[in-house]
Amino acid sequence: MHVPDAYSVTDNDQLHGFLIAHSFALLVSTDVRPNAAPIATHLPLLVEVENGKPVRLTGHMARGNAQWEAADGRPVLAIFAGPHAYISAAWYGEKNVVPTWNYVSVHVTGTLTVDQELDRVMHTLKQSVDFYESNRSAPWTMESTDSTYLHRLTAGIVAFSISIDQIQGCWKLNQHHSQAKRDGVIAGLQDRGHSDDLAIAALMRDASQT
Repeated sequence: MHVPDAYSVTDNDQLHGFLIAHSFALLVSTDVRPNAAPIATHLPLLVEVENGKPVRLTGHMARGNAQWEAADGRPVLAIFAGPHAYISAAWYGEKNVVPTWNYVSVHVTGTLTVDQELDRVMHTLKQSVDFYESNRSAPWTMESTDSTYLHRLTAGIVAFSISIDQIQGCWKLNQHHSQAKRDGVIAGLQDRGHSDDLAIAALMRDASQT
């Protein structure tokens, strides 16, 4: 990913927090067949941390998805997308300006390893369920489902992990503009009021205060 220095985020805590908050990712890999297009799958990915640093992603996909066989043992790219918003040039309050797009995104590259062992698949599924159910007052658990039914479904799934080689964070928030222009953009986003507009406006305010 092309990340100008002004937009680059390298703080492990900030990147870790983003990966948790925006865990539904796009996993991209190459196809081993000659001249084949890249393969991509939308799926949740959980991050594992060691010594305060994200080191591994874990996930699962359908056995019928051809991507896992093609990607096993090969480099992959996981794209985590955050809020984004169109920025009108009118919000700058000046002439000789152009529109742009503000956004937050994290790209993770690493090597994918598939694990088809039933115990490992069950462990990965339980981790995912526990994570996404953790904020509910009465979380659903895998133990509440008939084990025979659960094992039958699990047979159609493979687990995988991605050992992280690189994390790139891009926070494109008009950092190269004056505070007056940024204030105009924040006001415009708040006035338009879409959920992503408000999220980008909040991030721009936070960046102005650091």
